[in-house]
Amino acid sequence: MHGDGEPFAAMIAKRKASTLVFAAAVSIAAFYPTFSHLAAVRTAARRVGALSAGLSCPTAKTSSRLLVASLAPAFQARLDHLGPLLASWETIGGCGAGASTGTGGGIKWIGRNVTGGLFHVELQGAYLHTDYGYNYIATALVTHDLDPNWNLGLSVPYLYKYMRDPYGLGVDVVNQGPGDLAVLLTRRLGAIHDWSTTLSVGAPTGAHDAYFRSMTNILPQDRQLGLGPHTTTVVTAALIVDHTIDQGWGPTVVGGTLNWRGGTNELQSYRAPSASLYSYAGYLIGPLVPALGVTVTGAGGHDRDEGAEQSTPLFTVAANASIEWSTDWLAVILGGSLPYGYTNSVQSAPAAWATAPWVVALGVAFAPF
Repeated sequence: MHGDGEPFAAMIAKRKASTLVFAAAVSIAAFYPTFSHLAAVRTAARRVGALSAGLSCPTAKTSSRLLVASLAPAFQARLDHLGPLLASWETIGGCGAGASTGTGGGIKWIGRNVTGGLFHVELQGAYLHTDYGYNYIATALVTHDLDPNWNLGLSVPYLYKYMRDPYGLGVDVVNQGPGDLAVLLTRRLGAIHDWSTTLSVGAPTGAHDAYFRSMTNILPQDRQLGLGPHTTTVVTAALIVDHTIDQGWGPTVVGGTLNWRGGTNELQSYRAPSASLYSYAGYLIGPLVPALGVTVTGAGGHDRDEGAEQSTPLFTVAANASIEWSTDWLAVILGGSLPYGYTNSVQSAPAAWATAPWVVALGVAFAPF
Protein backbone atom coordinates (compact mmCIF):
# COMPACT_ATOMS: atom_id res chain seq x y z
CA MET A 1 0.00 0.00 0.00
CA HIS A 2 1.10 3.56 -0.66
CA GLY A 3 0.82 6.66 1.44
CA ASP A 4 2.51 9.90 0.38
CA GLY A 5 3.67 7.99 -2.70
CA GLU A 6 5.92 5.58 -0.71
CA PRO A 7 5.03 1.84 -0.54
CA PHE A 8 5.12 -0.09 2.69
CA ALA A 9 7.86 -2.73 2.63
CA ALA A 10 5.41 -5.38 3.75
CA MET A 11 3.40 -4.98 0.55
CA ILE A 12 6.38 -5.53 -1.78
CA ALA A 13 6.80 -9.20 -0.94
CA LYS A 14 3.09 -9.85 -1.45
CA ARG A 15 3.28 -8.60 -5.04
CA LYS A 16 6.10 -10.88 -6.16
CA ALA A 17 4.04 -14.09 -6.20
CA SER A 18 1.31 -12.50 -8.31
CA THR A 19 3.86 -11.08 -10.73
CA LEU A 20 5.30 -14.56 -11.29
CA VAL A 21 1.83 -16.01 -11.94
CA PHE A 22 0.97 -13.45 -14.59
CA ALA A 23 4.40 -13.76 -16.18
CA ALA A 24 3.79 -17.49 -16.52
CA ALA A 25 0.40 -16.87 -18.16
CA VAL A 26 1.98 -14.54 -20.72
CA SER A 27 4.71 -17.10 -21.41
CA ILE A 28 2.09 -19.75 -22.14
CA ALA A 29 0.56 -17.45 -24.76
CA ALA A 30 3.93 -17.11 -26.51
CA PHE A 31 4.10 -20.88 -27.04
CA TYR A 32 0.73 -21.09 -28.77
CA PRO A 33 1.86 -20.86 -32.43
CA THR A 34 4.24 -23.79 -31.93
CA PHE A 35 1.57 -26.08 -30.54
CA SER A 36 -1.49 -24.95 -32.53
CA HIS A 37 -1.04 -27.75 -35.07
CA LEU A 38 -0.77 -30.35 -32.30
CA ALA A 39 -3.96 -29.01 -30.72
CA ALA A 40 -5.83 -29.36 -34.04
CA VAL A 41 -4.61 -32.95 -34.44
CA ARG A 42 -5.65 -33.75 -30.87
CA THR A 43 -9.15 -32.32 -31.41
CA ALA A 44 -9.64 -34.26 -34.65
CA ALA A 45 -8.48 -37.50 -33.00
CA ARG A 46 -10.89 -36.99 -30.11
CA ARG A 47 -13.85 -36.53 -32.48
CA VAL A 48 -12.90 -39.62 -34.49
CA GLY A 49 -12.58 -41.62 -31.27
CA ALA A 50 -16.03 -40.50 -30.08
CA LEU A 51 -17.54 -41.44 -33.44
CA SER A 52 -15.93 -44.89 -33.35
CA ALA A 53 -17.14 -45.50 -29.81
CA GLY A 54 -20.67 -44.49 -30.75
CA LEU A 55 -20.78 -46.83 -33.73
CA SER A 56 -19.56 -49.76 -31.64
CA CYS A 57 -22.01 -49.12 -28.78
CA PRO A 58 -24.98 -47.07 -30.07
CA THR A 59 -26.76 -46.38 -26.80
CA ALA A 60 -29.45 -43.73 -26.65
CA LYS A 61 -27.08 -41.26 -24.96
CA THR A 62 -24.28 -41.87 -27.47
CA SER A 63 -26.67 -41.58 -30.41
CA SER A 64 -27.84 -38.22 -29.08
CA ARG A 65 -24.24 -36.97 -28.85
CA LEU A 66 -23.45 -38.15 -32.39
CA LEU A 67 -26.58 -36.49 -33.76
CA VAL A 68 -25.66 -33.13 -32.21
CA ALA A 69 -22.00 -33.46 -33.29
CA SER A 70 -23.03 -34.15 -36.91
CA LEU A 71 -25.70 -31.46 -37.16
CA ALA A 72 -24.10 -28.70 -35.06
CA PRO A 73 -20.38 -29.30 -34.40
CA ALA A 74 -19.73 -25.66 -33.54
CA PHE A 75 -22.46 -25.76 -30.89
CA GLN A 76 -21.10 -28.98 -29.34
CA ALA A 77 -17.56 -27.58 -29.30
CA ARG A 78 -18.77 -24.40 -27.58
CA LEU A 79 -20.58 -26.37 -24.89
CA ASP A 80 -17.56 -28.63 -24.33
CA HIS A 81 -15.15 -25.73 -23.90
CA LEU A 82 -17.36 -23.20 -22.11
CA GLY A 83 -18.54 -25.52 -19.33
CA PRO A 84 -16.39 -23.90 -16.62
CA LEU A 85 -16.49 -20.43 -18.17
CA LEU A 86 -20.18 -19.57 -18.17
CA ALA A 87 -20.11 -18.31 -14.60
CA SER A 88 -19.68 -14.55 -14.39
CA TRP A 89 -16.28 -13.13 -13.46
CA GLU A 90 -17.88 -11.36 -10.51
CA THR A 91 -18.92 -14.73 -9.13
CA ILE A 92 -15.57 -16.49 -9.44
CA GLY A 93 -13.61 -13.64 -7.91
CA GLY A 94 -12.56 -11.48 -10.84
CA CYS A 95 -14.65 -8.49 -9.87
CA GLY A 96 -16.35 -9.24 -6.59
CA ALA A 97 -14.73 -11.43 -3.99
CA GLY A 98 -11.54 -9.48 -3.51
CA ALA A 99 -12.22 -6.23 -5.32
CA SER A 100 -15.11 -4.66 -3.47
CA THR A 101 -18.34 -5.61 -1.82
CA GLY A 102 -20.46 -7.77 -4.12
CA THR A 103 -22.55 -5.71 -6.52
CA GLY A 104 -24.48 -8.47 -8.23
CA GLY A 105 -23.15 -7.75 -11.70
CA GLY A 106 -21.05 -9.93 -13.95
CA ILE A 107 -19.31 -10.12 -17.32
CA LYS A 108 -20.10 -13.52 -18.82
CA TRP A 109 -18.79 -15.39 -21.88
CA ILE A 110 -21.70 -16.94 -23.79
CA GLY A 111 -20.41 -16.97 -27.41
CA ARG A 112 -18.21 -19.40 -29.33
CA ASN A 113 -14.95 -18.70 -27.51
CA VAL A 114 -11.93 -20.85 -28.57
CA THR A 115 -11.56 -24.59 -29.21
CA GLY A 116 -8.82 -27.18 -28.77
CA GLY A 117 -5.81 -26.95 -26.51
CA LEU A 118 -4.68 -28.78 -23.42
CA PHE A 119 -5.44 -25.70 -21.28
CA HIS A 120 -7.96 -22.89 -21.59
CA VAL A 121 -6.58 -19.51 -20.48
CA GLU A 122 -8.55 -16.32 -19.91
CA LEU A 123 -7.11 -12.96 -18.91
CA GLN A 124 -9.41 -10.11 -17.92
CA GLY A 125 -8.82 -6.52 -16.89
CA ALA A 126 -11.68 -4.65 -15.21
CA TYR A 127 -12.27 -1.10 -14.02
CA LEU A 128 -14.68 -0.77 -11.08
CA HIS A 129 -15.90 2.72 -10.18
CA THR A 130 -16.48 3.21 -6.44
CA ASP A 131 -17.60 6.04 -4.20
CA TYR A 132 -14.09 6.32 -2.72
CA GLY A 133 -12.12 6.13 -6.02
CA TYR A 134 -11.71 3.16 -8.32
CA ASN A 135 -10.37 -0.40 -8.59
CA TYR A 136 -8.38 -2.05 -11.35
CA ILE A 137 -8.69 -5.85 -11.28
CA ALA A 138 -6.57 -8.18 -13.42
CA THR A 139 -7.62 -11.83 -13.31
CA ALA A 140 -6.12 -14.97 -14.87
CA LEU A 141 -8.32 -18.06 -15.19
CA VAL A 142 -6.69 -21.33 -16.30
CA THR A 143 -8.81 -24.48 -16.79
CA HIS A 144 -8.15 -28.02 -17.97
CA ASP A 145 -10.50 -30.85 -18.97
CA LEU A 146 -9.90 -33.90 -16.78
CA ASP A 147 -12.24 -35.87 -19.07
CA PRO A 148 -15.28 -34.98 -21.20
CA ASN A 149 -17.41 -34.42 -18.09
CA TRP A 150 -15.06 -32.86 -15.54
CA ASN A 151 -12.98 -29.67 -15.63
CA LEU A 152 -10.55 -28.16 -13.10
CA GLY A 153 -9.57 -24.50 -12.98
CA LEU A 154 -7.66 -21.84 -11.02
CA SER A 155 -8.55 -18.14 -10.77
CA VAL A 156 -5.77 -15.69 -9.79
CA PRO A 157 -6.69 -12.00 -9.23
CA TYR A 158 -4.40 -8.98 -8.85
CA LEU A 159 -5.99 -5.82 -7.42
CA TYR A 160 -5.21 -2.10 -7.50
CA LYS A 161 -7.45 0.02 -5.24
CA TYR A 162 -7.19 3.79 -5.46
CA MET A 163 -8.65 5.96 -2.68
CA ARG A 164 -9.02 9.73 -3.05
CA ASP A 165 -7.86 11.43 0.18
CA PRO A 166 -9.65 8.95 2.50
CA TYR A 167 -8.43 10.58 5.72
CA GLY A 168 -8.80 14.26 4.79
CA LEU A 169 -5.04 14.85 4.85
CA GLY A 170 -4.61 15.76 1.19
CA VAL A 171 -3.05 12.34 0.54
CA ASP A 172 -4.41 9.73 -1.87
CA VAL A 173 -3.87 6.08 -0.90
CA VAL A 174 -3.29 2.98 -3.05
CA ASN A 175 -3.61 -0.63 -1.93
CA GLN A 176 -2.43 -3.22 -4.44
CA GLY A 177 -1.36 -6.85 -4.62
CA PRO A 178 -2.69 -10.40 -5.15
CA GLY A 179 -6.25 -11.15 -4.09
CA ASP A 180 -7.90 -14.37 -2.96
CA LEU A 181 -7.19 -17.41 -5.16
CA ALA A 182 -10.06 -19.68 -6.18
CA VAL A 183 -10.10 -23.31 -7.37
CA LEU A 184 -13.00 -24.33 -9.63
CA LEU A 185 -14.32 -27.85 -10.25
CA THR A 186 -16.97 -28.19 -12.97
CA ARG A 187 -19.24 -31.12 -13.81
CA ARG A 188 -20.89 -31.00 -17.23
CA LEU A 189 -24.34 -32.59 -17.43
CA GLY A 190 -26.86 -33.49 -20.10
CA ALA A 191 -26.55 -35.44 -23.36
CA ILE A 192 -25.03 -32.38 -25.05
CA HIS A 193 -23.42 -30.85 -21.94
CA ASP A 194 -25.92 -28.00 -21.91
CA TRP A 195 -25.88 -27.99 -18.08
CA SER A 196 -22.88 -27.31 -15.89
CA THR A 197 -22.39 -27.20 -12.14
CA THR A 198 -19.31 -25.49 -10.73
CA LEU A 199 -17.98 -25.46 -7.18
CA SER A 200 -15.59 -22.57 -6.54
CA VAL A 201 -13.50 -22.66 -3.35
CA GLY A 202 -11.44 -19.61 -2.39
CA ALA A 203 -8.38 -19.32 -0.15
CA PRO A 204 -7.62 -16.18 1.93
CA THR A 205 -4.37 -15.34 0.09
CA GLY A 206 -5.05 -11.60 -0.27
CA ALA A 207 -4.01 -9.20 2.50
CA HIS A 208 -6.93 -8.21 4.73
CA ASP A 209 -5.19 -5.96 7.28
CA ALA A 210 -3.46 -3.24 5.22
CA TYR A 211 -3.27 0.11 7.00
CA PHE A 212 -2.36 3.73 6.38
CA ARG A 213 0.76 4.84 8.33
CA SER A 214 -0.21 3.03 11.54
CA MET A 215 -2.29 0.08 12.75
CA THR A 216 -4.87 2.54 14.07
CA ASN A 217 -5.78 3.33 10.46
CA ILE A 218 -6.66 -0.13 9.09
CA LEU A 219 -8.39 0.29 5.76
CA PRO A 220 -12.11 -0.58 5.53
CA GLN A 221 -12.75 -4.18 4.49
CA ASP A 222 -14.07 -3.29 1.02
CA ARG A 223 -10.71 -1.61 0.31
CA GLN A 224 -8.65 -4.62 1.34
CA LEU A 225 -7.25 -7.16 -1.13
CA GLY A 226 -8.78 -10.25 0.46
CA LEU A 227 -11.19 -11.52 3.08
CA GLY A 228 -8.57 -12.77 5.54
CA PRO A 229 -8.60 -15.69 8.00
CA HIS A 230 -12.08 -16.39 9.33
CA THR A 231 -13.21 -17.29 12.80
CA THR A 232 -15.49 -20.12 11.61
CA THR A 233 -13.93 -21.37 8.35
CA VAL A 234 -10.76 -20.93 6.32
CA VAL A 235 -12.37 -20.80 2.86
CA THR A 236 -14.98 -19.03 0.80
CA ALA A 237 -17.20 -20.95 -1.61
CA ALA A 238 -19.68 -20.55 -4.44
CA LEU A 239 -21.98 -23.05 -6.13
CA ILE A 240 -22.79 -22.08 -9.74
CA VAL A 241 -25.36 -23.71 -12.03
CA ASP A 242 -25.65 -22.76 -15.72
CA HIS A 243 -27.95 -23.94 -18.52
CA THR A 244 -27.24 -23.12 -22.17
CA ILE A 245 -30.13 -22.93 -24.63
CA ASP A 246 -29.05 -22.77 -28.26
CA GLN A 247 -31.38 -20.81 -30.54
CA GLY A 248 -31.05 -20.40 -34.28
CA TRP A 249 -30.17 -16.75 -33.77
CA GLY A 250 -27.78 -17.27 -30.85
CA PRO A 251 -27.20 -18.70 -27.35
CA THR A 252 -29.14 -18.02 -24.16
CA VAL A 253 -27.72 -18.78 -20.73
CA VAL A 254 -29.74 -18.95 -17.50
CA GLY A 255 -28.33 -19.81 -14.11
CA GLY A 256 -27.81 -19.01 -10.47
CA THR A 257 -25.22 -18.91 -7.72
CA LEU A 258 -25.01 -19.42 -3.97
CA ASN A 259 -22.09 -17.54 -2.38
CA TRP A 260 -20.52 -18.07 1.02
CA ARG A 261 -18.25 -15.05 1.41
CA GLY A 262 -16.35 -16.10 4.50
CA GLY A 263 -18.43 -14.85 7.40
CA THR A 264 -16.51 -13.02 10.14
CA ASN A 265 -12.73 -12.69 9.99
CA GLU A 266 -10.20 -12.11 12.75
CA LEU A 267 -10.77 -8.32 12.62
CA GLN A 268 -14.51 -8.86 13.23
CA SER A 269 -15.26 -7.76 9.69
CA TYR A 270 -18.13 -9.68 8.10
CA ARG A 271 -19.11 -10.55 4.53
CA ALA A 272 -22.75 -11.65 4.22
CA PRO A 273 -23.71 -14.68 2.10
CA SER A 274 -25.62 -13.98 -1.11
CA ALA A 275 -27.55 -15.67 -3.91
CA SER A 276 -28.06 -14.62 -7.53
CA LEU A 277 -30.25 -15.52 -10.50
CA TYR A 278 -29.31 -14.37 -14.00
CA SER A 279 -30.10 -14.65 -17.69
CA TYR A 280 -28.00 -13.69 -20.72
CA ALA A 281 -28.90 -13.76 -24.42
CA GLY A 282 -26.54 -13.34 -27.38
CA TYR A 283 -27.03 -12.82 -31.11
CA LEU A 284 -24.71 -14.41 -33.69
CA ILE A 285 -23.32 -12.00 -36.31
CA GLY A 286 -20.50 -13.90 -38.00
CA PRO A 287 -17.57 -13.91 -35.54
CA LEU A 288 -19.34 -11.35 -33.30
CA VAL A 289 -21.77 -12.09 -30.46
CA PRO A 290 -23.36 -9.04 -28.79
CA ALA A 291 -25.19 -10.00 -25.59
CA LEU A 292 -27.45 -8.52 -22.94
CA GLY A 293 -28.12 -9.87 -19.47
CA VAL A 294 -29.75 -9.19 -16.14
CA THR A 295 -28.68 -10.38 -12.68
CA VAL A 296 -30.79 -10.29 -9.51
CA THR A 297 -28.89 -10.68 -6.23
CA GLY A 298 -30.02 -10.88 -2.63
CA ALA A 299 -27.74 -10.66 0.41
CA GLY A 300 -28.26 -12.34 3.78
CA GLY A 301 -27.62 -9.09 5.65
CA HIS A 302 -25.34 -6.08 5.69
CA ASP A 303 -21.57 -6.43 5.70
CA ARG A 304 -19.70 -5.23 8.79
CA ASP A 305 -16.36 -3.44 9.01
CA GLU A 306 -14.58 -4.25 12.32
CA GLY A 307 -18.01 -4.79 13.88
CA ALA A 308 -19.64 -1.65 12.44
CA GLU A 309 -22.56 -2.32 10.08
CA GLN A 310 -22.09 -1.01 6.54
CA SER A 311 -24.77 0.26 4.18
CA THR A 312 -24.22 -2.51 1.63
CA PRO A 313 -27.22 -3.30 -0.60
CA LEU A 314 -29.53 -6.15 0.43
CA PHE A 315 -31.09 -6.45 -3.04
CA THR A 316 -29.47 -5.62 -6.38
CA VAL A 317 -30.56 -5.70 -10.02
CA ALA A 318 -27.71 -5.41 -12.53
CA ALA A 319 -27.95 -4.73 -16.26
CA ASN A 320 -25.10 -6.36 -18.18
CA ALA A 321 -23.98 -5.85 -21.79
CA SER A 322 -21.07 -7.26 -23.77
CA ILE A 323 -19.77 -8.01 -27.24
CA GLU A 324 -17.54 -10.97 -28.12
CA TRP A 325 -15.33 -11.67 -31.12
CA SER A 326 -13.77 -15.07 -31.64
CA THR A 327 -11.71 -17.28 -33.92
CA ASP A 328 -10.61 -20.87 -33.29
CA TRP A 329 -7.48 -19.64 -31.49
CA LEU A 330 -8.39 -16.28 -29.93
CA ALA A 331 -11.50 -14.72 -28.38
CA VAL A 332 -12.05 -11.21 -27.03
CA ILE A 333 -14.86 -9.82 -24.87
CA LEU A 334 -15.69 -6.21 -23.96
CA GLY A 335 -18.47 -5.70 -21.45
CA GLY A 336 -19.96 -3.65 -18.68
CA SER A 337 -22.31 -4.02 -15.72
CA LEU A 338 -24.46 -1.37 -14.03
CA PRO A 339 -26.06 -2.52 -10.75
CA TYR A 340 -28.92 -0.78 -8.98
CA GLY A 341 -29.37 -1.74 -5.35
CA TYR A 342 -31.60 -1.25 -2.31
CA THR A 343 -30.39 -0.97 1.28
CA ASN A 344 -32.60 -0.60 4.33
CA SER A 345 -31.79 1.81 7.13
CA VAL A 346 -28.52 1.32 8.98
CA GLN A 347 -26.72 3.60 11.40
CA SER A 348 -24.55 5.17 8.69
CA ALA A 349 -27.22 5.72 6.00
CA PRO A 350 -31.00 5.81 5.47
CA ALA A 351 -32.96 3.30 3.38
CA ALA A 352 -32.55 4.06 -0.31
CA TRP A 353 -32.28 2.81 -3.88
CA ALA A 354 -29.05 3.81 -5.58
CA THR A 355 -26.59 2.73 -8.23
CA ALA A 356 -23.86 0.40 -6.97
CA PRO A 357 -20.24 0.36 -8.25
CA TRP A 358 -20.27 -0.16 -12.03
CA VAL A 359 -17.79 -2.27 -13.97
CA VAL A 360 -16.19 -2.13 -17.43
CA ALA A 361 -14.03 -5.10 -18.45
CA LEU A 362 -11.92 -6.37 -21.33
CA GLY A 363 -10.99 -10.06 -21.57
CA VAL A 364 -9.08 -12.38 -23.92
CA ALA A 365 -9.12 -16.18 -24.17
CA PHE A 366 -6.87 -18.68 -25.88
CA ALA A 367 -6.25 -22.43 -25.71
CA PRO A 368 -2.51 -23.28 -25.79
CA PHE A 369 -0.95 -26.72 -26.34
